[in-house]
Amino acid sequence: MRIVQISDTHLSPREPRFDANWQAALAFLKELQPDLVIHTGDLALDGADEARGEAELAHGAAAMAGLGQGALILPGNHDVGHFPGMAQPVDAERLERWTRLVGPDRFCVDRGGWRLVGLNALLFGQAALGGEEAACAAEAAQWLFLEAALDGRDGRPVAIFSHKPVFVERMDEGETGYWGLRPAERARFMALCEAHDVRLHASGHLHSPWIGRHAGLAITWAPSTAFVLGEGEQLGASGRSLGFVLHELTPDGTVDSRLLAVPGLEEYDFSRIGAEIYPADVGGVDAGTLGEAGPLSEADRPKENAA
Repeated sequence: MRIVQISDTHLSPREPRFDANWQAALAFLKELQPDLVIHTGDLALDGADEARGEAELAHGAAAMAGLGQGALILPGNHDVGHFPGMAQPVDAERLERWTRLVGPDRFCVDRGGWRLVGLNALLFGQAALGGEEAACAAEAAQWLFLEAALDGRDGRPVAIFSHKPVFVERMDEGETGYWGLRPAERARFMALCEAHDVRLHASGHLHSPWIGRHAGLAITWAPSTAFVLGEGEQLGASGRSLGFVLHELTPDGTVDSRLLAVPGLEEYDFSRIGAEIYPADVGGVDAGTLGEAGPLSEADRPKENAA
């Protein structure tokens, strides 16, 4: 089974550059003809915004129509918001808007001898941080959903798709703010993965492509199709590039993931265009969204690559 993972398209009616990149990506996808396409979030440029979120998500959803009915799309922080206390927290309105305009924020499907699970990464940590009631309820429901999906896998290997990575530098790291799962939620999540033959965790969010392993878990960070981060902002180990990921999954549980360059993508540097695309934010980056964790140094880049 061949799955193409796309991520961080950041589509918007006010940003034709990213729309042009998506059209190039869509043309390449039609040539590849994968068995399934999964979008791991940040569909829209600013779908979590109170004023323009409706138009942004509707625009992104319309663009995804080119993939056909079978594509699976998950939300990112620019679609449904992030932690409480940030400029755009997850709340009932943002969750409802995603469901109404795009579709469910999680999935569980069986394809090619695998169980494929998709999660709303922005829900993890809501209860611990005192999130809005609807966000906390959604997080509790998602934990139950995940447990049921894993319990019912019936011997199938599992691949999990989500917007945020499990870790940024190493599995036992502390709080990374905006970037990865919080330690408590990471520990609970990994315990479930280890107990239920989860073979792959595939995410986006970092705009830093990387493919590695932690113990028996294959880990992939997909690149964006829209823009790269500036020099010194990268969190991944593979340099700066746009594109997407091709996952080849066989019924025996083997995972082969590789980064694909997409012909026709124009590379835009966030450090140069950030103030244009997020004009209301500080320096082009929402200070409340970034949290306290800044870019990692070269020495801090991902080290988990053990067989």
